[in-house]
Amino acid sequence: MSGIAGMYHLDGRPVDPTLLHRMTDAIAHRGPDGIHHWITGNVGLGHCMLQTTPESLHERQPLVNETGDVVLTLDGRVDNRDDLRAALASKGAWLRDETDAELVLQAYQVWGEESPRHLLGDFAFVVWDGRQRQLFCARDFSGMKPFFYYADGHTFLCGSELKQLLCEPTVPRVVNEGMVGEYLTGFITSQEETLYQHLFRLPPAHFLVIRATGVRKQRYWDIDFGRAIRYRTDAEYQEHFRALFQEAVRCRLRSHKRVGAHLSGGMDSSSVVAMANLLCREGKGPALGFEAFSVIYPPGWPCDERAYIHAVSQHCRVKTNLVEPGLPDLAYYREQTRSRCDFADCPNGGGQNETLNARARARGFGVMLTGCGGNEWFEGNLNHLADLLRAGKLRRLLWQARCDARLTFQPSLFQLLLRHAVFPQIPAVLRQVGKAMFGKSSFPAWLTRDFIERIHLRERLRPSGPSRRFASFVQESM
Repeated sequence: MSGIAGMYHLDGRPVDPTLLHRMTDAIAHRGPDGIHHWITGNVGLGHCMLQTTPESLHERQPLVNETGDVVLTLDGRVDNRDDLRAALASKGAWLRDETDAELVLQAYQVWGEESPRHLLGDFAFVVWDGRQRQLFCARDFSGMKPFFYYADGHTFLCGSELKQLLCEPTVPRVVNEGMVGEYLTGFITSQEETLYQHLFRLPPAHFLVIRATGVRKQRYWDIDFGRAIRYRTDAEYQEHFRALFQEAVRCRLRSHKRVGAHLSGGMDSSSVVAMANLLCREGKGPALGFEAFSVIYPPGWPCDERAYIHAVSQHCRVKTNLVEPGLPDLAYYREQTRSRCDFADCPNGGGQNETLNARARARGFGVMLTGCGGNEWFEGNLNHLADLLRAGKLRRLLWQARCDARLTFQPSLFQLLLRHAVFPQIPAVLRQVGKAMFGKSSFPAWLTRDFIERIHLRERLRPSGPSRRFASFVQESM
């Protein structure tokens, strides 16, 4: 969780160093290992460093190329380092060191706007290209690293947190009521809007090109829904998945500090914990002791998962630290809103990750893996089902699943799913899909009818395009 800041005066005005310093000071908590700046004329970049990998110990940003005309500030990590190094070498690129920042800088110099397509990992970065007199900004395909920006035709500002943009006094502070409505329903669908009308998020898998003539936004990657991988046996599918999953976990174990994981006992986090623990035991991760961290609730509560947590811990023989999160009071959320100049955590999850990470940080852990989003990747979600219904594809997909021998279950497992998982949930699932599809959900009582109609909340919660909600499972928030 490093931090970045950038500013570019399109009208040629010189950058005010004081303003750039205020933008990095606003996110100083992201830079315990150093804060640095780079300014030339009407362009300025800032960086707040959090060192979480062995290579980052030798990294200093903003990073300038050999000729001094291309400069990078990066919040992120590169997980396909070997493949990227080989691809760069084949293009004649020379790497000055082993840092992730050098890899990204050289990737931009080789591929330009195509460079984000060659990167696997969580990242948000800004490059000043003095040769073309432009800023280039990109965000990872899953949107794990934050990126906010403001553009008014004269000035472009960007950063890792919303409050950085508000360091400029001329930036409007007009509340975006539509986003307030989405937040109050607990169901945010907008990928670009923020709490303020004129401040935006760069969507996942997009880049920006900023020149004196204006700002251009473009998607650089998307899922190919027409692509299919076909094998002859289930065993071949299993082997391919295991290889991909093992590599996905292995490359995220790269750290000079201890690596741990959040464990809830669900399929997603349990799979990550099991694989990470196995790799560490095999010497393919930091040899500092892998442990899990779990939030627990009073016995008998519907959200109490300690039985599943215990089962995973016993099976994997991994030490699990149990944490009682407590219930944050109103002062907690007020302070979050004040310090962030943004929405606070949702009440039903407020403070959990902070409590877990604080416990892990106190014990020397620098990176925490999570299973966040794993279920959605494999099972889909209600929005996806609604998308299929709108497109008339659900019946065809169900029929294909029934007829395709590759998708058949073992009888005992199939019967178990039908008896305990699928059939009892069908009425509730169909009701929720209908709400997502037709916008007939009942809104919380604290939202008035006038407010709902004024901000067109039903239309906001019924996006016209397909759902693209991705997540990763690595947090460098220590």
